[in-house]
Amino acid sequence: MAQPKPSTKARLATAALELFIEQGIPATTTKAIAERAEVNEVTLFRHFGNKNGLLLAILADFAPSLEASPAPLAETLETYGRHALREIDRLQNLIHSLIGEANQSPAETRQALRESLQQINQQLAAGLTEAIAPTRATSPPKP
Repeated sequence: MAQPKPSTKARLATAALELFIEQGIPATTTKAIAERAEVNEVTLFRHFGNKNGLLLAILADFAPSLEASPAPLAETLETYGRHALREIDRLQNLIHSLIGEANQSPAETRQALRESLQQINQQLAAGLTEAIAPTRATSPPKP
């Protein structure tokens, strides 16, 4: 049986990620992304607003989550760390592009990236708090 075709949003995100890695973010156009995803450029705008919105959606999708787990805290953190390192390794060209071309990006893109990173940090802090909570409940009180 044939695999179902990925959703339009998924195709756009995949196409954008490939192009961002291949040619950098500033050089990637919404037209090129739409062509690679085999959709009309208007479809990209309908789903993501603009290239910046698409970039932020891609970054949000790759932020590893730290969910509460019945596993010991050390194991949960190790699993999270392994996942984060795999994603960093997989996306290293995109990361280099983001850093190396940051001064070429419009101010609104830089601000959106800052906000996205702040959101990721807040999610990580919330996840750590949730993961640590069960160990606090079972640990003996400090003298």
